[in-house]
Amino acid sequence: MLEQAKQQCNPVKTQLIQHNLNQPELLANKCKLTVDAIVSFETLEHLINPAFVIEEFSQILKPGGFLICSVPNVLYEPRDVAGLPSNTCHKHFFSYKSLSNLLEKNGFQINYRVGQAWSNILFKRESQLLRHRAIRQRIGDYSCLHTPEIVRHLAYLIAYPTVEDVDGSYSLIIVGQKIR
Repeated sequence: MLEQAKQQCNPVKTQLIQHNLNQPELLANKCKLTVDAIVSFETLEHLINPAFVIEEFSQILKPGGFLICSVPNVLYEPRDVAGLPSNTCHKHFFSYKSLSNLLEKNGFQINYRVGQAWSNILFKRESQLLRHRAIRQRIGDYSCLHTPEIVRHLAYLIAYPTVEDVDGSYSLIIVGQKIR
């Protein structure tokens, strides 16, 4: 995926960095320059120490730079019998409050937050209907809906981030700006 991004970016103006965020080596040491933006989608919940990583992001971002990140909402994260994430790759739960507190503690102000509430609502309803055998398969199982036009249309209709019912969304998406 990094190779695809490199092909589409201006190599003079763009620096792409790949780094294992669970490694103790500082990301700031790897990145000699400061950066304008960091994008981290569905990553923080997988990390052993996400607070350390947010601190690292703050160190390499220019003042006024942006961190765009998303995490699953704790309200919809399935748990095992011990109350831990049932997805064994997930190490942490996040709510909007816990993520925004973490960002603010590291010099970010929250400029914007959105979610994907419609996809969550429809997924839950579809699951209920399947469980009660009112329908036989998920909408994604219909191969006639797999054309690029239909997929794009459904993505805009159902999964496109909105400000409606952010707290009821499966994914919390936050844009934070470094202020100190």
